[in-house]
Amino acid sequence: MGNTFTYYYGNKQFNVSSDDDNGLYAFAIYNSNLSLSDITVNSNWNSFQYQTGSTYTLLFRYEPNDIPTVKVFTDGLVFTSNSTDINTDLTIDNVIDTSNSGVVSNPEVFNNPYNTTTLQTNNGSGGGDPHIIPLYNPYNKVYLLPTDDKCYRYFDTNRSEDMRIIINARMWIISNSYIARLEKLLKNGLYKEYHRQRMNIEFPDTITPYETSFMRYLDIYGIKENKIYKITIDMETLDFEGFIPNVNISKLNITKKSFKYPNTKYIPPNPEFDKYRLMTIKTDNYDIIKFKLYLTPLRPNHRNHIEILSNHVRNIIQNCFGCLVSIHHISSCNDIEYPEDCDIIHNCRTIQDYKRKIRKYNRLQLRKIRREQRKLNK
Repeated sequence: MGNTFTYYYGNKQFNVSSDDDNGLYAFAIYNSNLSLSDITVNSNWNSFQYQTGSTYTLLFRYEPNDIPTVKVFTDGLVFTSNSTDINTDLTIDNVIDTSNSGVVSNPEVFNNPYNTTTLQTNNGSGGGDPHIIPLYNPYNKVYLLPTDDKCYRYFDTNRSEDMRIIINARMWIISNSYIARLEKLLKNGLYKEYHRQRMNIEFPDTITPYETSFMRYLDIYGIKENKIYKITIDMETLDFEGFIPNVNISKLNITKKSFKYPNTKYIPPNPEFDKYRLMTIKTDNYDIIKFKLYLTPLRPNHRNHIEILSNHVRNIIQNCFGCLVSIHHISSCNDIEYPEDCDIIHNCRTIQDYKRKIRKYNRLQLRKIRREQRKLNK
């Protein structure tokens, strides 16, 4: 745990977030390609630098009004690059105690013990399939939507645009045993049988912890002056119907690349390569927002995916809403209601939570089998 440092490529901002109650006073960046003359530092931070060859050691102390202060940050802005992006081959040390402020010219700015962390990067993209990686994701975790057939609000410009844009994802639950069987066929190179069975999608009779939900349809709405436009995309084929002004959907593209299924390179006969479309939305406040829609026929446990791509990540995080925007916006919805009427999931589980639940379920199932065996042996 501790502090997380994130560099947003979209608007060249370097931010810090605290995922515990200890907060942060100062931190140092080693081997930076950027000097202080290359960045604009937030006025609450005092900054220092020391050059070693072609790289710099940068020291930042949180001292609003020149008062050393420990603060718990929520995606707090430290500096913005004025030119090139910061390199990612960095080491970052940070301290909480205001008495340990460090001397920038020392090989190690802080006296031991200090907290060492790495730089997280965000290139203005988020995804969900039902794994959700929001744009605002200070803990750098992968979240998993509940296993159900509800509709989820993936993106919403809310009230920030002349034409409000909404993206809803309608989910469905596919049998995990069906997916496991397809994966086994792929591992064994039985591609013809794989393609035959893949077309006959199976659904679970009962929901076990193994099951997850997937995107079935995307509904995109454009709302302006009480007029509603709509596009519906079938996420199993990427076929679509409908029209919205200022929204353009590209032709279907094919990504011809070999695919490795655990540690084995294969190209099946008559392969169905990964496919994608680009949906481009022209907005008033965020310029162009792009959504990349993927279809992955050779990955039965992945199936499809959506990414949001923008050069205005900060504005989107501050003004927009949805599962792809922030960890605080993961929510289900009914149709086109405003965000405050959506059903927020306050404790959305992570992929780690899912794996722990699976392990617990496996242990309970094993105990059940053993109890039944003991009864038979009596």
